[in-house]
Amino acid sequence: MPPPPIKYNPAFLTPDELIQSFVVRYDDLEAILRQLRENADAPNNQHMLILGPRGSGKTTLVMRAAVEIARQPTLAAHWHPLVFAEESYEVSTPGEFWLEAIFHLKEKSGDPRWSQTYDELARETQDERLRERALGQLLSHADSLQRRILLIVENLNMLLGDQLSNDDAWILRHTLQNEKRLMLLATATSRFEQIEQADKAMFELFRVHQLHPLSQDDCRTVWTLRSGQDPGAGRTRAIEILTGGNPRLLTIIGTFGKDVSFHDLMQDLVRLVDDHTEYFKSHLDSLAATERKVYLALAEIWDPATAREVAEAARMEVSATSALLRRLIERGAVVEADGSGERKKCYQVAERMYNIYYLMRRRGAPSRRVHAVVNFVVQFYAPDEVVSTARRIAEEACGLQPGKRQDHYQAYQAILERLPDPNIRKRIVDASPRSFFE
Repeated sequence: MPPPPIKYNPAFLTPDELIQSFVVRYDDLEAILRQLRENADAPNNQHMLILGPRGSGKTTLVMRAAVEIARQPTLAAHWHPLVFAEESYEVSTPGEFWLEAIFHLKEKSGDPRWSQTYDELARETQDERLRERALGQLLSHADSLQRRILLIVENLNMLLGDQLSNDDAWILRHTLQNEKRLMLLATATSRFEQIEQADKAMFELFRVHQLHPLSQDDCRTVWTLRSGQDPGAGRTRAIEILTGGNPRLLTIIGTFGKDVSFHDLMQDLVRLVDDHTEYFKSHLDSLAATERKVYLALAEIWDPATAREVAEAARMEVSATSALLRRLIERGAVVEADGSGERKKCYQVAERMYNIYYLMRRRGAPSRRVHAVVNFVVQFYAPDEVVSTARRIAEEACGLQPGKRQDHYQAYQAILERLPDPNIRKRIVDASPRSFFE
């Protein structure tokens, strides 16, 4: 039996559960392990940065790498991983960065001596002394183990952009660049100023590894794990379209067909958007005004669309729209998609989470997120399964307070509207409880 789906906090999983739930991104894992092997006896470490949007599996990947170190004797002989929390809000100076490493060292070891060391260091008021003392303790520990310490730090873009000053970043770089006993394996949601600009501290310090959306085969694997049913090759395309190959969205949608109510599914989508509103907004804000206009026109359409259709929605010339779509493809914000009929080149938003975010924010509740799920249901399920799904939505609505039924009404109506076969529509209505219509 697979472990329970942990959508937001992979750190809650035990090592065995983490291994069991890690069914894709083996190539990405191997890229990290290969870098660890190369660094093991090198005079300096090549630090590594994993880039990927929220929900793409960064946390699961780096935690899985930490677990794998213990499983491989050759890696365990060279490396001692320290996993920071997903957000290191306590860190605002270089000294506090190394203090945070001591905190996780005491948590991992359970040794009361490290608890005492941490408490003593935490009382240090001068950051330069704190930096020297905490870093000295960490390096002495590496010497005693005769291993290098792998610092796994998430959301490095937030840490460097919001919490540490430029001068602090240079101090941190000096240590990382010159101390072979320390390697940084970091994650970030996107490329950021500190690694992009030549005058910034972290420029060219990292080997950057980009996480791409999951392939159709990988989508099929994750879906099978979460739903307990193999969707088959024909249905996997519908899964990929809805989720954009995002593992977190796959987990949320995949559990619906198994044991999650429609209400819980909608709540999960609402929570997903609410938790990451600032991130989604920053993604849109980073686009130039004309790029954003084209991008949002495409998001409004939802389905794969031609350049002409996007131009009409954006009220722009087709030639200008085509050029902006190409630029958005280069940015990774838009991808080419399969159209229907004779249309040859179509486009869609690369990440469906952005699509759902935009439609929810613009339209409020009820919103197009319901239609997004319905599109998936109609494309994915066989007629008998569509009937039973619609019936289940109606039955669930009957047990809810009136104010909580709106998504159910929207979904039920959208299913009927999307089905071309009147016989299936009649079967749905006949199978639904009378109280639903009352």
